[in-house]
Amino acid sequence: IVSHIRWIDGHIVSPEALTDTALQCLLVLSSSGTTDNPVTRAMQLDLISLLPDIVGYNQVELIEKVVEALKECRGDDPTLLVPCLDALSSLPLTGAQLEETVRDALAALESVPRLELP
Repeated sequence: IVSHIRWIDGHIVSPEALTDTALQCLLVLSSSGTTDNPVTRAMQLDLISLLPDIVGYNQVELIEKVVEALKECRGDDPTLLVPCLDALSSLPLTGAQLEETVRDALAALESVPRLELP
């Protein structure tokens, strides 16, 4: 169901509420400690990839909230670095947000052993 929400583009009445709910679900899934469960992992990936589709382009505060949530999610589970970066690349970031995101991503990549890089 979650992966099909992106196809209702333009019909989302309250992107703020949907984004808040998606972020809450992502937080619960990330903190559950069961990321080795394939269903949990699939839900995390679906929610991360869904976020840019439900956030409006002119909602600066909502975009900031998503950026912070993805940064926290990536910090909690380093294996989510690539999906989080993919989602971040699809958001309309300001110059400052883009600079902070690049800095954070480079710091994360520096701390990963070379053999574990994608």
